[in-house]
Amino acid sequence: MPAKEKVSKMSVCLDKSMGGTELGEVEFNMADFKFGEYKIVRLFLRKSAANTSYDFNPEETFIDLALKGSRA
Repeated sequence: MPAKEKVSKMSVCLDKSMGGTELGEVEFNMADFKFGEYKIVRLFLRKSAANTSYDFNPEETFIDLALKGSRA
C-alpha cells in the first residue's frame, strides 16, 4: 500500500438527457488498495448543494467500488 494518502472526490450526476443534475458526492482515499487483488470500498453518498429535487437518506445510499493496484 502506498505511504501517502490521496483523497479524491467523486460526484454522482443524472444523465444529461435527464438534466445532468449533480445528486451527491463522496470523498475516498485512492491510495487505499491492495496490489494484484481487488479491495471493495463502500462509499456513502452525501447530498450535493446543487441537488434541490432529489432527496435520499445518506445512511442508506452508497456506492461499492473495487480498487486494485497494479504496476504501470
